Order: sequence, then structure tokens, then C-alpha cells
Amino acid sequence: MMSRTALLIVSFGTTYPQTRQETIEATEKAFKKSFPDADFFRAFTSKIVISRIKKNEGIAIDTPKEALAKIIAAGYDTLLVQSLHLIPGIEYNQLLDQVDKVASQFKQVTVGKPLLTSFEDYQRVVAFLKDVVQPQSADEAVLFMGHGTAHSSFTAYACLDHMLMGSQHYMGAVESYPDIQFEIGRLKQDGVKKSDLAPVYVSRR
Repeated sequence: MMSRTALLIVSFGTTYPQTRQETIEATEKAFKKSFPDADFFRAFTSKIVISRIKKNEGIAIDTPKEALAKIIAAGYDTLLVQSLHLIPGIEYNQLLDQVDKVASQFKQVTVGKPLLTSFEDYQRVVAFLKDVVQPQSADEAVLFMGHGTAHSSFTAYACLDHMLMGSQHYMGAVESYPDIQFEIGRLKQDGVKKSDLAPVYVSRR
């Protein structure tokens, strides 16, 4: 019997159609191009986002559990899973648990890691952040804000903040450390008069 491969791309999701097209769908297309022999499946981890898209656009998007069930029912023997989450936080670990529960249904299972996993990942992201938005003068700065997490991987944001030190770039987190007040204090201490605010999210609601 010929081997059949399913490629499952998992992201938080977004209710903004244009944002979805420019970020999530653009990334999915790149994966499709890299794995032309695999059949593509999509899943979002945010049930709120899934519900709002269904209500507002009439589009049904699977949760990872639902997508995996469809893949198994269709008889695929090879499973490729790639998370588009930034860090190995709560939702990524939930995805791993869901894949582990069904791994025995496949001959081969491969799960890709989130963006920030190795030290080299951090180095590449820091270089990108420094280049993507540049302060225009010595008393200006760029404050990046990530989502944050209650998971122990919240330290990813503090690590990025530290690695950006001295470059007029800062990294905060909305729901964990370093929070906005901490970063405002740092900006004042460093004599910053003006700061651009830039989101660092894979997607948004």
C-alpha cells in the first residue's frame, strides 16, 4: 500500500480575515510548497477564535483534536505536525499531549518545534527584531510586546528583552513578565523620549 502523509499546521488563530491571510495562510502556503506530497490540514487552538469565525464568516475550522480525528479516519499512515506558536507554552504542550494519544495510529509521527526553542532560534529572532523596526534617533526606542503566558516558558520574553539590551529595542509581555509598567520604567531610565510600539504575536483575535 502506498504511504499517505498528512501535514497538520496548528496555530492560535485569528478572527481578522486579512491578518489570517497575510500571516497564517502565507505560512501554510510555504509549508505546502515544501511538502508537495503531503495533504494539508489546518487547526486553531483558540476555541474563541474558532467560534467567532464560524459565527461571523460561516467558516468551520477544526481544533487539533478534531483535525487529528479526521486524519486518522482518512487512513493516513504518516503524520507531520507543525506548531506556529512562538514558544513551547501551554497550548503547544496540549498539542503534544493530543498527538501522543493518537501516535500509535500512525507508522511515523513528526512534530515540529515552536519558533523559540534553541539558543540559535533566539539569536535569529533578535537579529530580525533589531532590523525590522529601527529607532530614528538616540532618544527613541522600539518596544515589542508579546502575549505572555502563565507557563514557565514566559521566560522567553525576558530572555529576548535581555538579548536586545543596548540596541534601543525592548521586549515586554501583556500577560506575564516583563510587563508594560516594567518596560516603561526601563524606557524612562534609559532616557527614551519616544517609543514605537510593535506587537510580537503569531496572530491576534
